[in-house]
Amino acid sequence: MRLRIAIVIFMLSSFFLAIPHGVGAEQQGASKESSEIISKILALPETVLYPGSKPLSAVVGDRDLRRLLLDNWRVDSPAGRQKLLDLLVLVAQDRTTGRAHYRLNDAEVASALLSALDDQDVRLSMRATNLLSTALDESLVRFYAGEIVRIVKEHANTDAILLLGRTGSIEAVALLKDDKRYAAASQRKVELALAKLGDAEFQAKFIQEFAIRRDPRKKMQLANDLAYIGSRQACRAIAGELRSPEIIRAGASYSIRVFYIDSLSKALPQEKALRKPKEEDIRRNGDSYYDAVEKWAIGALGVSWDKPRPPFYWMMPEPGKPEREE
Repeated sequence: MRLRIAIVIFMLSSFFLAIPHGVGAEQQGASKESSEIISKILALPETVLYPGSKPLSAVVGDRDLRRLLLDNWRVDSPAGRQKLLDLLVLVAQDRTTGRAHYRLNDAEVASALLSALDDQDVRLSMRATNLLSTALDESLVRFYAGEIVRIVKEHANTDAILLLGRTGSIEAVALLKDDKRYAAASQRKVELALAKLGDAEFQAKFIQEFAIRRDPRKKMQLANDLAYIGSRQACRAIAGELRSPEIIRAGASYSIRVFYIDSLSKALPQEKALRKPKEEDIRRNGDSYYDAVEKWAIGALGVSWDKPRPPFYWMMPEPGKPEREE
């Protein structure tokens, strides 16, 4: 009898021990395969690390690249982590909406960026700072505001001034005002971040600077500052220049208004009227796109102009008016 009981216990023990052993072996095999793919990705030149790249597709095959990167981006090398994180952000961005800016709206990827922000490697932390500042949708920046402020404060990350501005956090206001290291790094950025965080005095300062500036290239830069602030008053100031006759060279000759519209789309990335059309559509349709943008600005911002609308798009300087050069 005792022998039978012992045999049964042994058989049951063997059965239950076999289950985790089998699962573990399967997981180990999958992990090894993933590690091999990650190694192959890291061996590829950065010039081919983008969605749809043939060399990348050949390495990844039919696997879910987003999930593969999310689960395996924390490799030993900080440079490798940065390379995989950059690719993850490219893969995870939503390109179906037509948005030109802040296309990353993925909470899992945001969490990975926060982990990188907290990394001890300075270059990786700086890269995460940049990606959180320039790629992540503001709703997620605000959702993770507490964690962002905590990490930035712990690391005294003075590169994260503009990221702090995007958090909408009272704690961010206090950090920027109380810790003088941020102002020492860039007083202008601190003022810009505080303007975005609701400081009316600094906001008025940037709007006034934009209004009085005459150099078109400097004005373009200031338009991006106002777009970062993103308030109704800041957007009205940009939209007030939508009939500027200035022409800018940026690979070809463009009306400066092309860049003002892009600035507005940074401030209001979900606004469909501000989405950039293809250049051939602009050439073919003439003023139709610009007319639609003006109608939006009138209705949404209450903007009006006291001068006629110049042609929307130039591929060459206006006859008799040489192009401005920097």
